[in-house]
Amino acid sequence: MAWADRQRQRAALARLEDRLLQDVGITCLEAMAECRRRD
Repeated sequence: MAWADRQRQRAALARLEDRLLQDVGITCLEAMAECRRRD
């Protein structure tokens, strides 16, 4: 269950615009790296 939640959160992160990523303090590259994780 927790794995599925993380996958949904990562998918949502992948859809954020650069401006919104900056608001939460991460770069586009950091977001992309997180979205590729499979833990």
